[in-house]
Amino acid sequence: MENQSIPMKITVKSVLDIIFRNKRIIILTFILCMFVTFIILQFMTPVYDSNVKMLIRGVSTVTSDLYDPINTRSIQATQVEIVRSEPVLRRAALALDLQNRPFDYEKNYCSSLKKYYIDYRVKKTEKELTGLSPEELADVKLNAAIGDLKGRLTTKVIPGTDIFVINVTAFTPEEAIETANVISRSYTMFDQIQQLAEVRLRYGEFHPMVIQLQDNIREATIKLSGKALPDMEAMGTASVKIIEQATSSGLAVTQPKKILLAGAFFISIAISLGLALVIGLFDRTIKTPQDIADNLDIPCIGSIPEKQRNDKYLITDESPDTRYYNFYEELCEQLVVFLSTQGIKTAVITSPSYNKNHKFIVPNLGYFLSRIMGKKILLIDANFNNPTLKKIYSISGDKGLDINVSLDVVSEHMYKTDKGMDVLPAKTTTEKPSTVLEKINFKNSIDRMKDEYDAVLIDATSVNNLKDASFISEYSDGTIIIIDEGKLKGQMLKNSLPRLKRNDAVIIGGILNNRTFPIPEVIYKYFKFLID
Repeated sequence: MENQSIPMKITVKSVLDIIFRNKRIIILTFILCMFVTFIILQFMTPVYDSNVKMLIRGVSTVTSDLYDPINTRSIQATQVEIVRSEPVLRRAALALDLQNRPFDYEKNYCSSLKKYYIDYRVKKTEKELTGLSPEELADVKLNAAIGDLKGRLTTKVIPGTDIFVINVTAFTPEEAIETANVISRSYTMFDQIQQLAEVRLRYGEFHPMVIQLQDNIREATIKLSGKALPDMEAMGTASVKIIEQATSSGLAVTQPKKILLAGAFFISIAISLGLALVIGLFDRTIKTPQDIADNLDIPCIGSIPEKQRNDKYLITDESPDTRYYNFYEELCEQLVVFLSTQGIKTAVITSPSYNKNHKFIVPNLGYFLSRIMGKKILLIDANFNNPTLKKIYSISGDKGLDINVSLDVVSEHMYKTDKGMDVLPAKTTTEKPSTVLEKINFKNSIDRMKDEYDAVLIDATSVNNLKDASFISEYSDGTIIIIDEGKLKGQMLKNSLPRLKRNDAVIIGGILNNRTFPIPEVIYKYFKFLID
């Protein structure tokens, strides 16, 4: 049970907190999605389509055993595939002269951005084709044209009928109509060529039907183009019939870019918010005073807001009345209540993590307790490996605790500030804090001095090892933990608390440091009834 994480309570406030706390991620994700969408749209060249309707089961010139055992559905599927076959498309490509179309043909219709990509692709293709003979080059171009034509061609059987639709896309409606007409007529020619082969095998080379079919194929080949023909002529003599020549709506098949961009706008918002919520729901770090109570089972004494540009870390008489100042004042009021109700006079203030503003927390608490609230306060620097109070208060000389200071001369190292509090600084030493405290008989010193003060605050904010902090806590009535917002996971911190309690340390509570208020005040002001 100890390792179970506290389930997150989903409320309007928690959702808003996640959204505004991750606003940079939301903005960056939104911009990235819209940028990607814009690039994709730039690479989408508008295309138009055209349709031709074909009747599959026309009356054949000669009865063939080829399709007798095949059912209607199979015949439809077969004919649809014949339209996409290489002989049909080769004839259509040659009639449209697609093999001679320049590689950068699309540049006439695409965006300026895509033109750069096409130029790059053309150069790469031309480089690959270098060294081919004219015949090989012509063959490669024709095959490429056939492949492109096949990629722009789709066929679909109309259910319940013997009719299927040939659909072709192109960069203009006119080109789509021309291409669809040519493919459909090439398909009917293929059907006639198939009939010619069957008739020739059955009746010989000089049969009138063979000659008629040859003439029809020759004439159709000469006239093969995408121009509209009279319906009778377009229907032709093949067993498959063109019942409706190519038509086009004149509208682009692709959605208008403005509509796609508008859709991408809302989708990007959804993706951005979704990503922020996922990140927030999986972020188990301590971020609010309630997180301290829920995850660590200790009360939150107060919080210290993130310093603004005009604030200074160290509060003095000249400090402006800002949020930073007011929160410290409220924190000290709460601290006095906690200390007095629990009968605590000496408290160690420590933190499991490092932050550059930790060294100012104890001096600021001392300032408010002594200067504003009129308490007699003693600050003791227990950061023996990295002492801070001596520098903050500009204490010169040889004053400071180390292993050479005896109990009798501790008072000689005391520094009295003009703010109504005393400071006992420390000297830099490589010894462990527990070693220093034992050698100077720190416990007896504390017991003797705490009767002279309303409160003794022991600064161990630079002792980021909870094991060492637990030895220091042994000499006090209780311990206060500084927890930086968003730095440590609640479960991880909870699992480390037993180290601090190893020497019977009493944890008074926690202080949330560098607290931020992501939800704007204006939302709290007008929608407080919904949030709370």
